[in-house]
Amino acid sequence: MKQLFLVFAFLLPYTPASAQKVVFSKNIDSLIHQYISAHDLPSAAVGVVYKDSILYGKRIIREYTQGIYATNGQKSIYNIASVAKPFVATAILLLAQEGKLNIKSPVVNYLPYFDIDSRFKNKITIEHLLTHTSGLPNTSTPDDYQYLKVDTTDNALANHIKSLSTIKLKFKPGKRYDYSNVGYEILGQIIAEVSHMSFDEYMNVHLFRPLQMSRTSYLLSKFAKNEIAPPHTGHPNKITSKFPYNRAFSPSGNLFTSIDDLNKWMIFNLNNGKYKQYAPLSEPFFKLLTTPKASTGEGDLIGLSWFLKNKLVFHDGLDLGYSALMLFYKKQKIGITVLINHQGANCNELLNLIAKSIKF
Repeated sequence: MKQLFLVFAFLLPYTPASAQKVVFSKNIDSLIHQYISAHDLPSAAVGVVYKDSILYGKRIIREYTQGIYATNGQKSIYNIASVAKPFVATAILLLAQEGKLNIKSPVVNYLPYFDIDSRFKNKITIEHLLTHTSGLPNTSTPDDYQYLKVDTTDNALANHIKSLSTIKLKFKPGKRYDYSNVGYEILGQIIAEVSHMSFDEYMNVHLFRPLQMSRTSYLLSKFAKNEIAPPHTGHPNKITSKFPYNRAFSPSGNLFTSIDDLNKWMIFNLNNGKYKQYAPLSEPFFKLLTTPKASTGEGDLIGLSWFLKNKLVFHDGLDLGYSALMLFYKKQKIGITVLINHQGANCNELLNLIAKSIKF
């Protein structure tokens, strides 16, 4: 669930206002299959959206018979790791718009039991968490994301946040950017406390269900085993011995979904927070998501969860056995999502190949 440094070649040519049609110069099924075969990857799910139209949405598997290697049926659910963070940021803004919280306010206003080993703990705001400028470390303990202490109970997230008293800040809140998964886990608990719902229930009721994302959940139990793309690592690749699932870490990246559902999420983001008739955020609140707030120190800027580079908006993700990348160009209203069930995959490389095949 660590944010990766990326260099994008995805800079599409200027699109005239009158342009109505987008086409692919290559067969995308074949392009993806050639790529995953050449790089020893088990599968890839790819989505391409233009304005409010889905141009492409398939899962391509490496092994195939009789020329068929596209399937959106079995094993089409992926863990999207940190690509899930913009969902959390959007939920926070929904609550802010309702007046239930203020992103400029300290975390302790909403979580009175929030405690860390720092005299600055009362200075950490919700906005600091959203922009990774809180000073909190990436994880609460070194082995957290090796899933050695798995907790799948309903109280997993709350118990996790209440156990942070020994962690120390790396710097004074607001001083600079430093990626923090634990910050988003705290945000998830704020959502639960303020809404008086469980974190996963709030996300389902206020985002997934209205966006018709019926194949999306923080609960692994929702899916049958044969629906999930198994996590892989190494070359030659092999299925990981441990599965990346712990409800304590749900807000920072344990979200399971399909490329079909992420195409709907892409439409929402390309169209100023609107999907069909669902438009829960006012324009000022929605724009906060992609308004620059800080520099990452690596050539990128960050808004409220989304990273910004050369007019691109993106978030990538890496977890045990999974890699993911979601990227869109606001001006041209086109976006691409790549999901691969292999920890060592380069989603950016495949995304660029697809981007180069797009013609206006």
